[in-house]
Amino acid sequence: MRLFRDLDNLPDEFCRGAVTIGNFDGVHLGHARIIERAVTAARRLGGPAVVFTFDPHPARILRPDRAPVPLCGTDRKAHLLAELGADAVIAYPTDKAFLKLEPGEFFERIVLLRLGARTMVEGSNFRFGRGHLGNIDALGRLCGEAGVALEIVSRSRSTAGSSPVPASGPCWPTGKSTRRDGC
Repeated sequence: MRLFRDLDNLPDEFCRGAVTIGNFDGVHLGHARIIERAVTAARRLGGPAVVFTFDPHPARILRPDRAPVPLCGTDRKAHLLAELGADAVIAYPTDKAFLKLEPGEFFERIVLLRLGARTMVEGSNFRFGRGHLGNIDALGRLCGEAGVALEIVSRSRSTAGSSPVPASGPCWPTGKSTRRDGC
């Protein structure tokens, strides 16, 4: 597994696969189900399973006084995601300009042009773009228009909590033609 802290030098080998986007703080059993489905989709495609996450958590930029205390540092989170089978983790440098991207712009710039996603795997409560204006229905429309498959992982009672993945122990608080060339 490789950890990237931006998309500037992302090797082509980590493009054209299955992508999932989220904070993945704590990497609980619900996250594990999403990663498992992304890995399965990636293997079916013959591409990578890529996890796109944010560093810092968007709430630390937008509402620093109410931001949750991280359950995992970025390196620990990447390690846990790798144990679940992720080929790459992108801890994208979050700033105010990035958080102002509209859902369609985020999808175009990140999912298509930078990652060249062929499949996306998300939870049913997925939100994205400025002010969380994009939801799973909007993602479905964007994916359909771009020819990107979308797999939705629904919440179940057994994964609705935040039980950490038991693999190596819990995290501890740490304070179409629009695709990118070659991707």
